Amino acid sequence: MSSPEKPANPLIAALIATCALRLVYSGLGALLAPHLKLDPALVRSNDFTGHLMAPDDGWPYRLLGVWERFDTLWYLHIAEHGYDRPEAVVFFPLYPLLIKVLSPLLYTPLIASLFISTISSFFLFWGFQKLLRLDLPDETVWRALILFAAWPSSFILFAGYPESLLIALMIWPVYFARNGRWLLAGMLGLLAGLTKAVGFCVAVPLAVIAWREKRWRTLPGALCLLAPLIVAAIIKLSGQPLASDAYPKHWKTEVAFPWSTLFASIHQSFTTFDALLILNLAALGAIFIPAFVKRLRPEYTLFALAVLILFLTKKTDPLLQSSARYAMAVFPAFASLASILKHPFLMALALLVMALLNFILLWSFFNWALVV
Repeated sequence: MSSPEKPANPLIAALIATCALRLVYSGLGALLAPHLKLDPALVRSNDFTGHLMAPDDGWPYRLLGVWERFDTLWYLHIAEHGYDRPEAVVFFPLYPLLIKVLSPLLYTPLIASLFISTISSFFLFWGFQKLLRLDLPDETVWRALILFAAWPSSFILFAGYPESLLIALMIWPVYFARNGRWLLAGMLGLLAGLTKAVGFCVAVPLAVIAWREKRWRTLPGALCLLAPLIVAAIIKLSGQPLASDAYPKHWKTEVAFPWSTLFASIHQSFTTFDALLILNLAALGAIFIPAFVKRLRPEYTLFALAVLILFLTKKTDPLLQSSARYAMAVFPAFASLASILKHPFLMALALLVMALLNFILLWSFFNWALVV
């Protein structure tokens, strides 16, 4: 079995991947919507569910309503009301700000959120290829792109979540830094840090590249370091406590040593059967082991280490919650994985398993199961 033919132009490949996946996920939503087994009590146990579309709303629900889930509801609320609740401060400001700005142009905030995620996915796929092609052959880059697209929980890139925006804003700063465009690198790195906490980690590869150059022109890259201060200022001006207070009080998350979270997760996976914990633990292994074993560049290895430490420092209840989704931020790992899966059979087997798990998670997500 040979590898799929790869488009030569990264922009064209990104456009094809984005359009195809948007159609696939929207199509699956439309097809699966009539067959969902929704528990009203489970739905009502979530926040901001009082004005959701009903399944009997027909096509609006099939195309849009199935995506009104979990974090999306929080981002839509923040876009409309700002940080009016202490629980909201764990959600960073850039994504809801973009929703607020674009909502008048796109009819509803939900449509705006899906539009932003879709456009961001295009820039993610485009930048992903352009960056990796600086070091790797086209065939490896193409395999990495396919693995990224098939990753379990990758459907979230096209949901009302900020993941695609975040990852795009981490990839392009590294690309621009590699090409000596440090002002753009610093500005986009700053935006990454305003999207999610893990966006702060883009400072690591930028620092390594700057250290390698040892030139004054790299100084604008330090703009990304302002992100934590800006986020803290926005939250303080809203009159709410910082995320460090909100996580343990409202989100069953505490700060712990990374090895404590990891050992507790491994121990629980052996003593209590928890399919989701096992999946998340396997996802971390599938991402971080290749990133550390099949190392590409020093800045990528240190970036992966920084992200892993940040993930494991947050000890959630249940353990490793949403790790399969969070792991996608370690974008260089997909290139490492692609370098390992050179044999067509191994590649096909990996894609089959990933696509199947991705579908199961998507179905569970539509059914209001907190799986990502």
